[in-house]
Formats: sequence, structure tokens, C-alpha cells
Amino acid sequence: MRPEGADVARRIAAAGHGAARARLRLAADAPGSRVRHGDGWLAVVTGVDSNSDNGVVSEGGLRPDAAVVADLATWFRAAGVPASWLAARPDPVLTEALVAAGAVPERTGHWAGRELAGAVPDGDVGAVAEIRRVTTTAELTAWLDVAEACGWVENPDDRAAVARLSQGIGLGHPDLASWVAWAGSDPVAMATTFHASAAALELVDVAVLEAQRRRGIGRAVVAHAEAEGRRRGAGLVVTAPSPEGWELFRACGFVSVPVEPDVAFYLP
Repeated sequence: MRPEGADVARRIAAAGHGAARARLRLAADAPGSRVRHGDGWLAVVTGVDSNSDNGVVSEGGLRPDAAVVADLATWFRAAGVPASWLAARPDPVLTEALVAAGAVPERTGHWAGRELAGAVPDGDVGAVAEIRRVTTTAELTAWLDVAEACGWVENPDDRAAVARLSQGIGLGHPDLASWVAWAGSDPVAMATTFHASAAALELVDVAVLEAQRRRGIGRAVVAHAEAEGRRRGAGLVVTAPSPEGWELFRACGFVSVPVEPDVAFYLP
């Protein structure tokens, strides 16, 4: 990899991990979230069935007592939710304590991303779908309908938890936004964007109804999100793609970047 390519890869990996940490902190501020904190760490349970919406954010240099790590793992297990531990940087002491508590270090995953240099791409997004931000309960219901149809929400309890978290954070939040793509009066795709920092936009999720795929709707949603990022001055867009979603992002010019090992852990 050329030096400039290696630099972009490092920035994508750092931006992706930073966005994941920032979103957990944001979730901790939502009404209804259960929060614990200690010296250098913050833990949150939102009730959403996703390890990106429950977990621990810890700062660099933390040397946790193994009993604290084990207690937090038990707390998440009792809550019945998947969770992650997101460290500021690799820490052998923390890794040892987490692995002893049954956590699995992330060492093989990938981020995807690309630079947002240049002008907003040409193209009539409106010819494919009308993409609007979710600002009302009815629009959130449409977002949830697409998410559920595409497997992002798996049961009524999880759907209720996602709705509660979204409304708790606020549909008008300046940095976290949900979007629905409409074909006439029908919702056909959804997305979530997060301005994790002044420099980076995270595409948290993108989903298109199966019957509406291969019509350019997914690419239109990505282009719309990138345009929002440019308007905010972001220089990077990052996402954590599923194996199926990677094909969309690859077609949109994203590159795949390995995660930094031993900064993210899946709690048991």
C-alpha cells in the first residue's frame, strides 16, 4: 500500500472506532438508558439487541480490577443484551482482564470508508427516490418498517427499544439522523448517519427493501449521506458493512480497512 493509502486507511480505522465510542456515549445520555461509570469507564444498557448500542467505553491507561470487568460482564448478561467494550487504544492488561471474563477481542473485522474530497457527485437522486430525514413518529414508524423487513430489527421488543432510544436521543439531534427513502408514499429504504466529529461522518446503517434492490436506491442513499457530510465539512465517511452490504459500499468507491486489533471486544 502506498504511503498516502496507508494514511487514509489509518484515518478510516480511527474514525470508525471513534464513531462507535461516541455513539455509545450519546446513547448513555438518552432517557431510559441504564448507566454505570467508574474511574475511566462508562457503561450503558439501552435494551436494543445490538452490541453497538450497549457496552463500555474506557479511556487509555485504564488498569481495571479484574473484578470490575467481571461484574460489568455479569451486568450485561443479566440485562440480556449483547454488548461491546471499546477501549481508547490497545492495552495488554485490559485485554487480559476482558478475555478472562469471557470477552472475545475483535481482530479480524473491517471498516469501510472513503475520502469526501471534491464536489457533490452529479446525479438526480430524486429520480430514484425522495430521501427525507425522520422528524415525526409516523416517519420513524416507516423507518422501523424498513429496518424490520431487512432484518435490522428482529422482534417487537427490539423494535420498541430502538424506537425508545431514537426518541430519547431526539429525532432532531444535530449529529444523529435517521433517513427514509420514499417511492411515492411507500418507504423503500432507510439509513442512519452520525456526525461523530467535525472530520468524519459515520453511515451507521443502510437497508433497502429486497423488492427495491438493484434500482440505484442504495447508491442514492449513500450519495445523499455523503452530501450531508460534505455540507458539515467532513473529510471522511466510514461504516461497518455487513458481508452483503459491502457490495454496495464497494460499488460506491469505499475501501475495506482492517480494524485495529484489541481495541474492541465482544462481551459474553
